Amino acid sequence: MNAIAKAVRLDRLRMTANGMLSMLVMAALPPAFVLLLGGFDGVSIVVTGVIEGMLMTVPAALTMNLFVYEDQNNHRQMNAIVPIARQYQVVGRYLIMAVVDVCAVMDFALCIGLTYVVGGGTDLTSALVGLAVVFGGSIVMESILLPLMYRFSSAEIVLLLMVGLMLVVFALCALALLFKAQVTAIVACLGAHVFVLMPLTVLIGVAFVAIVVAASLSISLRIYLRKEL
Repeated sequence: MNAIAKAVRLDRLRMTANGMLSMLVMAALPPAFVLLLGGFDGVSIVVTGVIEGMLMTVPAALTMNLFVYEDQNNHRQMNAIVPIARQYQVVGRYLIMAVVDVCAVMDFALCIGLTYVVGGGTDLTSALVGLAVVFGGSIVMESILLPLMYRFSSAEIVLLLMVGLMLVVFALCALALLFKAQVTAIVACLGAHVFVLMPLTVLIGVAFVAIVVAASLSISLRIYLRKEL
């Protein structure tokens, strides 16, 4: 536990190496967005969706910035000599990921509260779903990103993400167009028989996120323990 705590502190220092101001600005942008636009008629749903997207990508960007910092300052080589075993370095980084995701959820909860202040508040169920989407979505996104960051350099990852995202978007659009009837039937079936039951939906969501995180951590450990620093 002491080694993991040291790894978490090291990553926290790296994350805040350029000062806290940029992180505070990122945290303040979603609430400011709500205060500026949330009070207009008919845009509260759009604002909530935009904020969900923002707060799912910001944690991924902060986590990715840790690897960029290592590449720019040769800290990746220093990781070989710090008195923290490699497996604990990886576990510590996943814990930092979880802390950042919790902060994103708290930021989203603040935004939901502000929607009531400006007059466009949502109902409790929608608010809870939004919190779950932000937390689960950001964890899954970072769990996919972390093994790639351990395998490739940050410059290679930027290129890989640009090309990969384009291919994924085009592939999903093509599949949706080619199998529109089947996709519609599957979504309708899930909505009618699975996701209508909230406990079952929560169970499926938690199980899916847990499996993704476990697989991601296993792959990251396998890559990093074999990698020459």
